[in-house]
Amino acid sequence: MRPFRRAAGFDGGYTLIEMSVVLVIMGILLLVTVGRVDNLLPRYRVRSSVREIASEIRLARASAMTTGMPHYIQYDVPTRTYWILSPEKVVQSTDEVEPADTAENAFKEAEYKWVKAMERKLPDGVKFEKVMWSAEQVADQMPVTVECTPYGSIRRHTIWITGEEDNSKFTVTASPVTGFVELKEGHVDPVSLEQAAE
Repeated sequence: MRPFRRAAGFDGGYTLIEMSVVLVIMGILLLVTVGRVDNLLPRYRVRSSVREIASEIRLARASAMTTGMPHYIQYDVPTRTYWILSPEKVVQSTDEVEPADTAENAFKEAEYKWVKAMERKLPDGVKFEKVMWSAEQVADQMPVTVECTPYGSIRRHTIWITGEEDNSKFTVTASPVTGFVELKEGHVDPVSLEQAAE
């Protein structure tokens, strides 16, 4: 058997296809690695959780506005879980039902049940410190329910999130009229937030 010989004038190196394959593999590895860095370091794990809570609040508000029906966000402080309660229409019997004349009457006539959607749990080492409506109204042990109306308003509430490993602290606040969700580093008292809004 003859040994393989390269063509004359070929100095060696990699082909374009080989380089492309290597770059694609490196890109995939980089994407997977960078995507998981957020949860590796304790401080970034807390930041990631705070952003997820804020997006859940925004999603509940948007869902209430688009469906025209109230949605609720529930925080279960002891179990470190939170979710959206969304209405689901109960299927009626096959008897003919006369259609309602307005959307409001249709809501009153229809039967709905509330179902959990988008349930999430805070990662290990991250906890709800408190959920507050004001400085006087604090829920640190019971499940808390916050309403998002079809008109885009949310009940004002403040959430304190704490990282247990590095003691990092963050505050999530939802504005009642605009629905704007604000994220702040440190535990900010609801009274100071209300004064800043005035």
